Amino acid sequence: MPEVLTPNSEFIVADSTIINLLVAAFFFLMPISSLWYDAGSSLLDIFMLLGFVPGVIFLVKAFKKRAAISVNKDGISFFNTSVTDWKHFKGAAAKQMPLGIGRISDNVILTVEYYKDSTVHGFYKKTIPLTNTQNKSEEEIIAAIEFFYRLSLQS
Repeated sequence: MPEVLTPNSEFIVADSTIINLLVAAFFFLMPISSLWYDAGSSLLDIFMLLGFVPGVIFLVKAFKKRAAISVNKDGISFFNTSVTDWKHFKGAAAKQMPLGIGRISDNVILTVEYYKDSTVHGFYKKTIPLTNTQNKSEEEIIAAIEFFYRLSLQS
């Protein structure tokens, strides 16, 4: 269900807790199951325990509430660093980049175009990667950007 935006609200894109918990469970269960079926005390068993490392990383990411992208009445931020305010905003688009050799996952980026100062000569682009573990879709992000940009034009 899409989030209801108001002039004083903030649209926050963060890592999805559920997806990160599922990935963590996978990385925890993989070495446990391999040790269960092959209980030998070999060097391979030690390497299988290294599967716990990504499990811990994804478990920490699941409970860490850190905003990757924030859109509000002041502008757009990426990891708490302001990209642009609405006065200098030019446009934004989400694009599917071509898949590289051996890549099977999506490669979607959000491109934000903005002016550095009040001149209209030349603008800058900030590319923000949109990962598969984020809790908002690219369509929702673009809709939030359009909502707050239109709101800034009215004031």
